[in-house]
Amino acid sequence: EEVAETSRVLAKMFEQDIGELPSAAAMMAQAQEKTIEHTVSLQREAEELERNANLDGLTNISNRKRFDVETNNVGFGVLFFDADKFKTVNDTYGHAAGDAVLVELAKRTTDAIGDSGLVCRYGGEEFAVILPGASLDACADLGEQVRAIIAGSPFDLSGVEGVPDELSVTVSVGVSTTCAASPGRLASGDQIVQEADECVYAAKADGRNNVKVFGRFTE
Repeated sequence: EEVAETSRVLAKMFEQDIGELPSAAAMMAQAQEKTIEHTVSLQREAEELERNANLDGLTNISNRKRFDVETNNVGFGVLFFDADKFKTVNDTYGHAAGDAVLVELAKRTTDAIGDSGLVCRYGGEEFAVILPGASLDACADLGEQVRAIIAGSPFDLSGVEGVPDELSVTVSVGVSTTCAASPGRLASGDQIVQEADECVYAAKADGRNNVKVFGRFTE
């Protein structure tokens, strides 16, 4: 306000027309509006960064970090699986073909699971699905659905140059839950993952492209 008044005095003294000066209230209102816009923009950027931090960049599903957070909860099941002979795909057709397979694996698994759980890329060709509150039988059924939808039809690789248009892919699935051994058991997330991973090895040892449930197979 003092600057505005001084400006008017000087303008009059030098016979200059400086026009109408904005009031202090108008300037403060404008500044407040800009501050709100900036705050909202920063909040959106922070939310976007948080989302990206929990997403796998290739498949656009949840990543290992999100999986580790979710497995701190009590009462859940886990499907753990990876693509059978995936290294052969990379070695034979290249990493572009391998990436296309991983993207399709994520899509088919998400379609099979729907709203029943959270699909995550655990690392490399390994995927994990968290199924909150699911029984061992329900997890086993979903594991079979995932296996079947992946093996049911060849993957379309026509968008990748220099490889066959189609490629058959299968997965070996391991299943465990927090109550797999007994109804009163309280197992940690790490323990459930280890059990499901052991089941994956058992599935591969049994010829691949099958589902093994913790406590229900003999090594």
